[in-house]
Amino acid sequence: MITQPKDARGNDRRAMYALIFACLIYVALFSAIAAWKFFNFRYNAIDLAIFTQAVSRTAAGDWFGLSIHPPSYLGDHFSPALALLAIPFRVFPHPLTLLIALQIALAAGAWPVYRLARGWFSPAASLALGVAYLISPFTQNLSLFEFHFIAFAVPLVLSAAAAYQRKNFRSFFIWSALALLIREDAALIIGAFALLSWLERRPRRWVVTPLAMAVVWMPLAFLIIHSASVTGNYKYGIYYAWLWPAIFSAPWSVLGHFLQIGNFEMIAGMLLPFAFLPLLAPAALILAVAPLAQILLGAPGGGDLILKTQYIALFLPALWISFCRTLGNFQARPQQRPRWLKIFFTDPRLGVLLLAVAVGYASLTLGPLPGTVGKILAQGWQPEGNRWQMELVARIPPNAPAAASYAFLPALASRPQLASLNYAFIGHLQLSRYPYELPPETQYILADLSEFLTYQIQYGWHFLYAQDYPGAAARLRQRLARDGFAVTAIAGSTALLERGGTDAVALYRILDQAPTDLHRQPVATESGLQFLGWRAADPAPGPVPADRQLPLTLYWRTELPQKQPYYWQLTVAGKAITPLYPLGNGLLPATDWPVGAIVETNSWTIAPDVPPDQDIALKLVTVQAGGLYLAPDLATELRIERSQKISPAIPLGTLAELTGRP
Repeated sequence: MITQPKDARGNDRRAMYALIFACLIYVALFSAIAAWKFFNFRYNAIDLAIFTQAVSRTAAGDWFGLSIHPPSYLGDHFSPALALLAIPFRVFPHPLTLLIALQIALAAGAWPVYRLARGWFSPAASLALGVAYLISPFTQNLSLFEFHFIAFAVPLVLSAAAAYQRKNFRSFFIWSALALLIREDAALIIGAFALLSWLERRPRRWVVTPLAMAVVWMPLAFLIIHSASVTGNYKYGIYYAWLWPAIFSAPWSVLGHFLQIGNFEMIAGMLLPFAFLPLLAPAALILAVAPLAQILLGAPGGGDLILKTQYIALFLPALWISFCRTLGNFQARPQQRPRWLKIFFTDPRLGVLLLAVAVGYASLTLGPLPGTVGKILAQGWQPEGNRWQMELVARIPPNAPAAASYAFLPALASRPQLASLNYAFIGHLQLSRYPYELPPETQYILADLSEFLTYQIQYGWHFLYAQDYPGAAARLRQRLARDGFAVTAIAGSTALLERGGTDAVALYRILDQAPTDLHRQPVATESGLQFLGWRAADPAPGPVPADRQLPLTLYWRTELPQKQPYYWQLTVAGKAITPLYPLGNGLLPATDWPVGAIVETNSWTIAPDVPPDQDIALKLVTVQAGGLYLAPDLATELRIERSQKISPAIPLGTLAELTGRP
């Protein structure tokens, strides 16, 4: 692209310093964003908690121990190099240690990209490509979507690719061996180097060695996974269970699965930040064939989710080496350049500008930075609601066995015993029919009661768990009663339950008759559910000041068995001023209500920011469809796609009447 300067060594040194400076900025920026996400409970997809606990227990001598997915992380993936993170974790035992290590590892990938580019370009142009790697939306997505150890394979495989390009076999072997230690499926890329070497007529050792490494390593890894798994198999294999019967019974469905629009969107999205130039050096794209097959053959198929999560990691080496090769071929063979690119090779500044525009545009459209920064500026470092939730986390002793909702797991993961409440709810371990119960040693539960809506979306129509969902709340409710759990503190929709404690509040009660001093007249619904009225409740104990609470007790009666759970929210002039909350706080859904009995449900929502004389109404709905989606900062958020009101809005009164405060 640019003529090599005479003082190449001095220019290399200056470019190296500039690249190190860019990497430091990257690490500082994304570590700060990761800290913001952590302190605002935005790591809510369970992965950070899993790795934090596995590293924490390894640091304590229980290698790869894991109670969230018991008994060992090795039952999920074979990642022996994960144990190395126990060294810094012993010094700084906090989830942020893992998150900062992730940023350092990803930033380090800029160096092999620079080395890869130096085979064709000047230090300045290679520096531009190294910085482009840092700006790439895929690098940034790996930085902010949870914590996944597979991201650590990116700099290692890129280093192997750079050594391959320089024909340095010893270096290639070392980097490849290190990459295999990250996770079992890194072997898919290392093995593909054998095919690439064969196509490019490399000496035999370039073909035999990576092939042997992959062929030996991957079966060994799966053997260890199988032996460590409590179910005795590779649980992610369930994604491919559809394939074998479909090949024989419905072969056209297999073809249709490959041709679904999400697959094409995914491939186009991968190529967009590289201006589709990797297609002009297709040989190196062989490195992406096996990872692509992993996605296409899986039951979910492809989609833009792949671009924003850990799944993109195994595609990056192929994309970067193909991209650099294409530009290198244009540099070495000017006659092969497309006409529209010639001007950018004539003037090096225009070449850098083209790269900056392509990568910058992709980063703004596919990356997490714009939306995340906007969210930080809009809500500040830590809103009061999240501070109150963090105070509830602090009330749980550091080593006490606990269970928690998704959002609170990372903050509690540096302890030997931690359970995820969703498994205790549905009664099965992840992706299996293996039975699961709340561990008997559990002393504390930190539950976001609004998460029971998430459970309906997750499990209510799930092909494995739909049959378990209707009775799940009753099983969990009975277990909590049997073990003597009591609600000792509340912060909005978050409840802290302590084993052997004394109930400070009641989430629900079943009564023989309703109080006589209820506000509002009864309102009946077509489903047989009747709203009887409301009373102002006392503030709940906990970190939320009394004047910031809206304590509300609602009374109900059902004349018919209810077929589905209900959710409620407060509205003003038809607009929601609170999130949707499960009626019965999730633990006692309407489907479990005795016919004819009076049911009291209590809530302590954060007081909405509306005038005291504003009329407030109650909206009651059922949820028919929804899903979990990624927010701009790549946190997981629930989205309701279809709901139905089961009655007109029920007027309650003014905010002053509901709170008893002027």
